Amino acid sequence: MSWIIFLEERILDLILVGIVVMGLLTVGRTIFKIFENVIKKIFENKNIKTNILKSLENPIYFALIFAGLQISLMHTELITAAYENLFKNIFAITWTLIISYALIKIFDFILDGDKKRKIGKGVSYLLKKLTKIAIIFIAIIIILRILNIEITPLLASLGIAGLAIAFGLKDTLENFFAGMYLTADRPIRPGDYIEIDQKIRGSVLDIGWRSTKIINPDNNEIIIPNRIMGNSIVTNFNLPQGVMRTEVNVDVAYGSDADKVEKILYKTAKKIRDKMDECIKEEEPIIRFSEFGSSGLKFRIFLKVSGRNEQFIVGKELRKAIYKEFRKNRIEIPFTTHTVHLKK
Repeated sequence: MSWIIFLEERILDLILVGIVVMGLLTVGRTIFKIFENVIKKIFENKNIKTNILKSLENPIYFALIFAGLQISLMHTELITAAYENLFKNIFAITWTLIISYALIKIFDFILDGDKKRKIGKGVSYLLKKLTKIAIIFIAIIIILRILNIEITPLLASLGIAGLAIAFGLKDTLENFFAGMYLTADRPIRPGDYIEIDQKIRGSVLDIGWRSTKIINPDNNEIIIPNRIMGNSIVTNFNLPQGVMRTEVNVDVAYGSDADKVEKILYKTAKKIRDKMDECIKEEEPIIRFSEFGSSGLKFRIFLKVSGRNEQFIVGKELRKAIYKEFRKNRIEIPFTTHTVHLKK
């Protein structure tokens, strides 16, 4: 058989190909491992991630194998003059595919690697898909050029189709670009407690490619299109800092000593501040005699706390402590009364 004769005649060339491929792969893997260990030792104290080397491991090995195959074939007589151009095209196409694969891995690492950026899962997923499609599209164009296939009519057709799709998906694209803005500018982040147009309050669950999900205080999920989020007035209670202020309002009966009440409120608030870890220790309590109410004197107490949830915890303990101190010092908390005048 012809192929058996071919193998017998080219056995030394085939052995050379195998030796070069395995040798290059072995040397390349050894250098890769050494380089990876050196990078880890250099940057281990600087908290710099080197996992990108892991993501590029497979593309590098493919490149080493193919480089060994290409180098060995070019120095043997396995490729005849009749097939030289064919193999050149195969080499060029293969390198295009390997480089495209490496780029996809790099972008996947960039979009998935750093969780501290708090990119929305939906936006991250969509960006990965769009990046992959763009890389594959460019790779196909390069391959068509290698094969001397005219691509101008194809690009024109794709442009017309793209315009038609853009008009058909107008609302979807508006939501997508609004989601991109929310992710890039970061006016809100997953976990932030926000208020939208002074109507909707809740914690941001996720910023997707089409909508933003919010959990309200009743533990219900609210889904808001990103274009509405981008055009709304949003109050973020976690920015610029997560520190918040808890407020407790107290009424005391007319006839109470206002100075004494202020001292008791300040002393009580200070005890709560020093006792509870949820309070900001450096901030002094603030006591305000705010107004004359319909049934008594109105006071407001302010304490700085470390977050929104801590507002409720500290507020509850502060009210209980004030009630105990008022009873201890015989300070009356008024209740609403009505005086009725009867005509004879």
